[in-house]
Amino acid sequence: MIVTAESEQTFKRLARMEQDLGDIEAMTRTLLRAQGKERREEILAAMQHDHALRDVYLLIDGERGQAEMAKALKGKWSTNTVNRKLDELENEWGLTVFMHRRSPGGKVYRLSVTDAALGIRRKLRKK
Repeated sequence: MIVTAESEQTFKRLARMEQDLGDIEAMTRTLLRAQGKERREEILAAMQHDHALRDVYLLIDGERGQAEMAKALKGKWSTNTVNRKLDELENEWGLTVFMHRRSPGGKVYRLSVTDAALGIRRKLRKK
């Protein structure tokens, strides 16, 4: 592999961007922990009343696609319900992040920094 001055500079920039991203994530976690109690309780209440939301949320692992999640639920919720709940988890609650689309299988999501900072999964597993 040939390394040029330009590629070395690119690697340094990329490393700096990764550091900056880590700093932003740490700051976000700190702010959410300090100010997120009300939001955490709101999310947990929503999941207590919406079992489909909770069931889909608990299957998010960054590897399974929408179709695999629906299959894992063994017919308890339709694929359309799974899709709607994934959208809700991402857009309304900010608990997931779209990673990529797999074919077949649909979209793959991972849990967000918000989820980790608020400790939603940990709280749900304690119940």
